[in-house]
Amino acid sequence: MAERAQCIALLKMVSETCNAALQSISDRSLSSDKVDLPPLAIIHKDFTSLLSLIYSSTTKLALVMNPSSPTYPATVTPLNDLSKHISAVSYCSKLVDPNEHGATISQEIADVASSVTDALNSLVKTFLETEALGEHAGSGDYMVKTGSVHDLIEAARSSNGLSKDNLSAVRKKWTEDTEPLEDGTRELKELIESAGDEGFGDEDDGWDELGLGGTEPLSSEEAERASKASLFSEGYCNVASDLLVRSTDVLTPSHSSLDELPALSRAILSASDEVIAALHPPQDQPVLKHELDAYRQVLQDLKKCVYQFLPEEAVEDQIERLTFKNGSGSRGKKTSKRRWFDSCFEQIFKGLDNGSSVLSDSEA
Repeated sequence: MAERAQCIALLKMVSETCNAALQSISDRSLSSDKVDLPPLAIIHKDFTSLLSLIYSSTTKLALVMNPSSPTYPATVTPLNDLSKHISAVSYCSKLVDPNEHGATISQEIADVASSVTDALNSLVKTFLETEALGEHAGSGDYMVKTGSVHDLIEAARSSNGLSKDNLSAVRKKWTEDTEPLEDGTRELKELIESAGDEGFGDEDDGWDELGLGGTEPLSSEEAERASKASLFSEGYCNVASDLLVRSTDVLTPSHSSLDELPALSRAILSASDEVIAALHPPQDQPVLKHELDAYRQVLQDLKKCVYQFLPEEAVEDQIERLTFKNGSGSRGKKTSKRRWFDSCFEQIFKGLDNGSSVLSDSEA
């Protein structure tokens, strides 16, 4: 049947186009060859428009390729359109240059393009497998995979979806790490408050079945270490929640400075988790000291990065536009950005020093 053969040939063409697009998207080195790049806002608009076209063509393809009653002649237009749109999405994603537009937004758009292309390729392969097996009546996988393409595109087009610029992309990455940091702070606070509570950890939380047991309360000595060290976690949560709000109201950080932040944020989260884990009983003092030192090093790296866009000169010109967001007794109080972060970092380092001093006293 010629119409069926044509449909299969077009499905294979779309799959090959998807494979080529995925390879092209992953090869970010090609982006440096471009000149006279359009503004990011135009690229962003074109990219989201292409996603909408893919959404529409995917819907049409799913309707006419319904395995229970495929309409082969009607597949020609959506398949040809999908091949064109996928190639265009790949090209458009590579117009977002890491140097000119920012590495974080460049990677985010590449990730969206790759995810949508991969999901569409999976759908097309499902249709090819169905045709090869001749099992038209019973295949429902295509509906799930059509939904996957739709979900990815809807997420990208939503108000909290694809970032509009590099700052937004960095802020999104930063925010993703802020919530687990706050969870860790609450966990540490609960651990300290439970010190001496003989019933703490006795509830059936399911861990006993895995042979891991419950959580023992801190001893008085362990609680002292945890309490003195806890300032590092509380102080950093202030930095994490305010950094990309405070530091960008007036100053415009360079893309290179902004692009350092996501990796530093992940490093801080990892280091914080390790410190909090080391503060759980039974505490191993050499391990705890190692984790505190590792956290301090990552924090120094973060401070160095942050201060690239918090210059000391002309700080007073910014005072009128900055206020504390939180804190009893400080609402409405004016301060400079640099002064605010100075106080936050001072609190964090104080917590680290306190934790280290308690360890030193124990060893003495």
